[in-house]
Amino acid sequence: MEKLFRRQLGVSPMAYLRDVRLVRVQEELRVSSPKQTTVRTVAERWGFSHAGRFASTYRKHLSQAVWSPAVGRDAHGLAAT
Repeated sequence: MEKLFRRQLGVSPMAYLRDVRLVRVQEELRVSSPKQTTVRTVAERWGFSHAGRFASTYRKHLSQAVWSPAVGRDAHGLAAT
């Protein structure tokens, strides 16, 4: 299975799952109300339990900070009020 993933998609199954989860977090944050949810809540729902590692991974793979204006969050990664 890993060889098939690498051959077809150029990444391992775990990297593929991580990328899918990151995009889902990004999509959910874009449509959610900052007053009703936090970045941490959404990240945990998608299986990211370590806030610092999540923020670093998000920034690295999606080329934007999780608290960027496009996401509508403050500099602490929390819902903007």
